[in-house]
Amino acid sequence: MHRTGTATHGSPIVEADASASATAEGPDSATIVADAAAALTSRLTWRGGGTDLWPLLSDPAATDAVARGLAAPFVGRTDVVLGPDPGGVLFGPLVARILGVPFAPVCRDRDFFFQGAHEHVSDGYLYVHRAALPDGARALLVDDWSESGSTVTGVAELVAATGATLSAVSFLVDSLPEAARKTLSDKDIAVASLVAATDLDSGA
Repeated sequence: MHRTGTATHGSPIVEADASASATAEGPDSATIVADAAAALTSRLTWRGGGTDLWPLLSDPAATDAVARGLAAPFVGRTDVVLGPDPGGVLFGPLVARILGVPFAPVCRDRDFFFQGAHEHVSDGYLYVHRAALPDGARALLVDDWSESGSTVTGVAELVAATGATLSAVSFLVDSLPEAARKTLSDKDIAVASLVAATDLDSGA
């Protein structure tokens, strides 16, 4: 077991297995993730928790490579992909399509769903469609990054309350604070990322 992409700061948590083959034929998972990390770092300037994703999204080949990198460690290991807005709803559907599983957005607007489940976080509530998380489902959370960790830990609680399990998180950039990292570790939630925030150009 080893971390995908660039090793993140802090003590390791339950990590995604990058050695598994992403497809029956073709590049293995580690190669796919490495290609995704290269595509990401060539088009992303990190500004301490914020950046412009347009240079990446404007390049279909690079966007596809990044989506494949986010998905590769979790082939056959998840039943639904969740994506919080905004970043998760950009990349989550792409990852879900690659994995061949449903996608469900996680939103802060309760009117977005007719049958919602919700969880309180520091800046309000998170909502997801209840039908997306049947009992026993394994959920993968896809997001661009997490500045405070509150959304990630809130989603973990939200998923658990429905009877499903948040089994893993896949980030473009790992910037998790250590408190959130420990919370996920204690819950046996695997974390994978394409790059660590400390490895990105800080920009102007």
